[in-house]
Amino acid sequence: MDPSSSPAVQMFENLSCANGYNEGNFTIEDIREVTTKDCTLNCHPPLWGQKVLKPVPYAEVQANMKSMCRWSRQHRTADMELALHPNGTDLALFHTVKIMLKPMPCCYLMQVPIVWVAKGEMEDGKLKVKEVHEHAAKTPAEALEVIQKEFDFPADTTFSKFLREYK
Repeated sequence: MDPSSSPAVQMFENLSCANGYNEGNFTIEDIREVTTKDCTLNCHPPLWGQKVLKPVPYAEVQANMKSMCRWSRQHRTADMELALHPNGTDLALFHTVKIMLKPMPCCYLMQVPIVWVAKGEMEDGKLKVKEVHEHAAKTPAEALEVIQKEFDFPADTTFSKFLREYK
């Protein structure tokens, strides 16, 4: 199956658009269209300085991102690698999050390789994001270990290049 035709990939694309990766702007209405009412972001320690796992409502995350986007910009690079769960609703993405200051686009404040997992659920007749998980992972091999251990991806799961760059 062509990964781009997967409902889970379309769910991810919709979330990326709602988060402003394509135009650099987003609204709370956009996020409500692509996430469930109880969608959460779960940053697993030690990523982003977290000491404990504490789910955060995604609407709150988006409000913080919107505030941060006044002075900085997030950039997902072309090193993205995608793994689809056979359940058809979940996916994992290994990539490097790069954050730069808008006045100095040549300088990155941080570059953090992570594995990003989206768990989907049907709501209002369409597949929406229910949970987002972020884990530290330095390599695709390390990311595979995480998704197999923590998110029940099968042992034969592999990553493939995801040819999409968000700026």
